[in-house]
Amino acid sequence: HTDGDTFTLCTSPQCEKISFTNNLFKFNVTTFTIYTAQVTPIACGDTITKNTTLISDISMTGAGTCLTFGADDIFLDCSGFKIGGDQSFSSTGILIAHRQRVNVSHCFITGFENGMNMTNVSITKLNDINITNMTVDGVYILNLTNIDAQDMHLTKSIVHEIEIINTTKIGRAHV
Repeated sequence: HTDGDTFTLCTSPQCEKISFTNNLFKFNVTTFTIYTAQVTPIACGDTITKNTTLISDISMTGAGTCLTFGADDIFLDCSGFKIGGDQSFSSTGILIAHRQRVNVSHCFITGFENGMNMTNVSITKLNDINITNMTVDGVYILNLTNIDAQDMHLTKSIVHEIEIINTTKIGRAHV
C-alpha cells in the first residue's frame, strides 16, 4: 500500500471488494491507505465467471443473450441498472444454465423474448428483480431445484410472466 496522494489498487488479500450499491463501494481491508477500485465494464454478450456488479445500464439489439452465468457460486448485483433489449426473437436478458448457488439481485430487465432463462440450476436466490415487456416469458424455469425468490415484479410479458417446468423446492417466493 501507499499513503499520500497516490492511490493503490484494491487487491487481495489486503483489500476485498464486498459490494457496489447506489454508487457506493464497500471494502474489507486489512491495511489503511487511499484505495482505488479497478472497474471492468460489463457489456451485453459477456459471460460472468466471478461476482459482478453493474455500474451502468447495458443493452443489446438483435438475437442473443445479454449476460450468461459461466460459473457456480457467484452473484450478479445490477445495482438497479437496466439490462435492455429490443424485443428481438431469440433474445434473453440473463441466462443461467447448469449452475448452482448463484444469486441475482437489484435488476431491471426489459425488452427481450425471455427476461431470465434458468435451466438445470440448483440453489438459486433472486431478490428485487423487475422484468417487463418480454415477447414470450418474463422468467422461464426448467429443472430448477431450490429457488428463493423475493420481491420479483413481472409485468407485460406476452405469453407468461413466469413459466415453471419440473421445478422442486421453491422457498420464499414473493412474486
